[in-house]
Amino acid sequence: MNDAPELTCDQVDRFKRERHFALSRGRFLHVEIKGRRRQWAYVLDLLALSPRSRRRLRVGWPGPAAVLGGVALLWAAWALWEGGALGGGYASLIGLAGAGLGAVGAALLADTFERCHVFCARGTGLPLVELWTGNPDRRSCGAFVREIERRIAAATERSGLSPQALRAGELRTLRRLAQEGVVSTRQYERAKSELLGAGPG
Repeated sequence: MNDAPELTCDQVDRFKRERHFALSRGRFLHVEIKGRRRQWAYVLDLLALSPRSRRRLRVGWPGPAAVLGGVALLWAAWALWEGGALGGGYASLIGLAGAGLGAVGAALLADTFERCHVFCARGTGLPLVELWTGNPDRRSCGAFVREIERRIAAATERSGLSPQALRAGELRTLRRLAQEGVVSTRQYERAKSELLGAGPG
């Protein structure tokens, strides 16, 4: 059986973390993520994914920049309050300093956010695939996301599986992902309870 990728998307973030996505055999998505400390490589059956992606805003820099930005905004608020409370010769100087720090803090915090397309598990909504919207560029990422959505819809229609069979397949996928460390045991157990507790319809 040929596993050669039919369509790929490669992404690299500001920290040089790499993500490689490849669609193959019509209904499989290969995902490779290379981080600074961990690496993942897993394959998803598109039938386990929700037919539509979700747009989300995520924190890109959860470290020093976010902390510094928050401190700058807090300092700005304090400086502006003190400037108004003093009402003396230092009021305008403190106010200007506060405004400047606020602008710096807002810029730092804004830079920590990244727009993403997220594909979740069909029945449980557990996030399984995340693509950065503008990486490598908005057009190519958008085209890849639309192709994933198209293939999910086509695979679902061709399979003719009942909702119960789709949930069983999703559970098998999540169990494998939990064994591979892609999702946590806690996430898997919660998803398992949801899927087994769902009705036949």
